[in-house]
Amino acid sequence: MAQVESRASLLNDVAMAMREVTSLSVLYHQMMAHRLGVNSTDLQCLERVAANRDVTAGELAKVTGLTTGSITTVIDRLEQAGFVSRYRDNADRRKVFVGATQATKRQAEPLSAPMHEAIGDVLERCGDDQLNFLCEILQELCDAVNKASAQLNAMSNSRAEKRKAVKRVARTRSAC
Repeated sequence: MAQVESRASLLNDVAMAMREVTSLSVLYHQMMAHRLGVNSTDLQCLERVAANRDVTAGELAKVTGLTTGSITTVIDRLEQAGFVSRYRDNADRRKVFVGATQATKRQAEPLSAPMHEAIGDVLERCGDDQLNFLCEILQELCDAVNKASAQLNAMSNSRAEKRKAVKRVARTRSAC
């Protein structure tokens, strides 16, 4: 019985540590966003654009769970601030990509450097086997979070659709 309690306690400790890391990361990103003069959502999109080449608004919408209209507004704000630019695909002129500008490297990267250095210091102490294990676990956790996000998004959408349906029925009844 002690081992079961010990495992349950250990799992709880890991979950609590993950929550703490997530919370601290969110707060760090909020500070970065504030210093850059953007909001947290804009910063998350900017980081996604800076980390990947050839990102489309549709891809950003899918990753963030925002509508394409909302993402267009985010891109507009980031473009106005000078952090991203839009460019057309040479093969398909209808397709528009978003890319990070030099201002992103000049202004955002120095703000993220302390976080990257601190994480690098911790990871440097790990052996290759530990790093491989950590990579596998983190990928599985990302997959799990993406799955949970999709479920939450579906729940939110179905509730919103139910509210709309109830309002439509109410309007129809009042019109009769």
